[in-house]
Amino acid sequence: MDLNEKLKSTPLRCLSEFIATDAPDEITANVGMGDTFVVKSISCTCGCENMLLKVYKSEEVTGFFRKKTIASYWAPAYLKCPECGAEKLIFDPRKHGWDGEMGEDCSITEQGQLTSFSDTPGKVYVCCTFQGAENYEELVSEGVKNPQDYFDTFSLWFGQSPECVFEYECA
Repeated sequence: MDLNEKLKSTPLRCLSEFIATDAPDEITANVGMGDTFVVKSISCTCGCENMLLKVYKSEEVTGFFRKKTIASYWAPAYLKCPECGAEKLIFDPRKHGWDGEMGEDCSITEQGQLTSFSDTPGKVYVCCTFQGAENYEELVSEGVKNPQDYFDTFSLWFGQSPECVFEYECA
């Protein structure tokens, strides 16, 4: 198995508390494309496929005459199972991805208030990328045992017709 296949097939640490399966082709086609993208469908370990999502939400009012409120969503993100009640962290760029694994500074986190993204449980998908094969080859040659956890980007998608909640550059 080549390194790219190993990166894509080895479970990510940030998803270890969930059931992560390959997303259906129609989701993968809309969420991530190319051989460096990995798209997973996320379920609770109890088997529930629809989860509640909690993220940080900030709002900005734009416009001079026609005011418009624009919402932005930020990590860390948590999933709560409506069936068993389990609530678990799914992604925090301070811990996950290339920068998180290296202990480096990360993007914006915890902006605004921690809130439910939707009152209705929905499907959850994540997409991450592994770009720059030489970087992963170097990690492996240096003895890193979990190169799959050093992903470059991470995006979280939610809903029956999934919409992107947030995207993070992790490297």
